[in-house]
Amino acid sequence: MQRRAPLVALVLAGVLAVCTQAAAISEQLRAETEDAGILTTKYLVDAVCRIYDNGDGTITLYGKSVSNQVVDRIWVKVTLQKWTGSSWVDVNSGYRLDRYNTWIAEIFKEQPIQRGYYYRCKGEHQVIHDGYYDPNPPVVHYTDALWIQ
Repeated sequence: MQRRAPLVALVLAGVLAVCTQAAAISEQLRAETEDAGILTTKYLVDAVCRIYDNGDGTITLYGKSVSNQVVDRIWVKVTLQKWTGSSWVDVNSGYRLDRYNTWIAEIFKEQPIQRGYYYRCKGEHQVIHDGYYDPNPPVVHYTDALWIQ
């Protein structure tokens, strides 16, 4: 019995480490989805929108919608917006990607821009499954402003 005590302690320590890591990941996901405006949904569990300066007079918009299971349809839309000095205006009509019978929709779009302005990405996300729109209306969120020199 004395030989098993260290082994049991080691196994329990491993289980505790895995549970702690799982809790941390769950908390991080909860915080990220709350930042995107997802407080409670049935299927949509993650909504991401990013903007990147490519350094060559173009930016890349990135968007991702993630469901907790395979769904009938999941979509993501990214729209580039520019600050005029008094308001944000859409630079384009947006890029939307609809995916069917999957759990993720992910899009990258490169776009030329005018230097000397602030830009941001507007992200929209929704799942449609068994006639249920989740959430309804879709999640809408924005990145921080990015100055393009």
